[in-house]
Amino acid sequence: MSDDSDFRCPVCRARQPLRETCRRCEADLHLVVRAHRRLVYLKSQLAQTHANGEKERERQIITELRWLVPSYGQANVNTPPPSAAISAGAGRGLRGWW
Repeated sequence: MSDDSDFRCPVCRARQPLRETCRRCEADLHLVVRAHRRLVYLKSQLAQTHANGEKERERQIITELRWLVPSYGQANVNTPPPSAAISAGAGRGLRGWW
C-alpha cells in the first residue's frame, strides 16, 4: 500500500495501518498481511519479467495476481491492465479491493 492508513479492517472497518491484529476488534489479520506482501512481491516480479521480456513467466504471475485479486487487469473494473500498472508504477496494494 502506498499509504498504510488507507487499510480498513475487513471485520469492523476500522481505518488503520496494515498489521496482523486489528487495533479495534482485535481480529486476526495475519492472512490479509500475507496476501498483501505476496501482492507487492508479485507486482515487483511482474514489472521485472515484463522488462526482461519473459512472456511465459509474466502470464504465470498475472494468473497468480488474479487469484489474489480477481478483478486485477480487467478493463471493466477500476483497475488498470497489468501493462498500464507497470508503466504507472504498480502500487495500489490491496487498497480499493476491500
